[in-house]
Amino acid sequence: MFKNFVKAAIAASVLAGGAANAISVTDTATFNGNTYQLLSEASWTDSEAYAVSLGGHLAAA
Repeated sequence: MFKNFVKAAIAASVLAGGAANAISVTDTATFNGNTYQLLSEASWTDSEAYAVSLGGHLAAA
């Protein structure tokens, strides 16, 4: 079990639609005890579902 560990995903970009491609983690950064993962390009819905599967939520920067 990971105590005090938070995973979040940051989307590189959000597409308006289109076919879903395989989503992958392209980069990872840790800041202030939290881990942020940059995802490959995909729709917002697919990216959020992937982020939830990693134990986090999607955030946009």
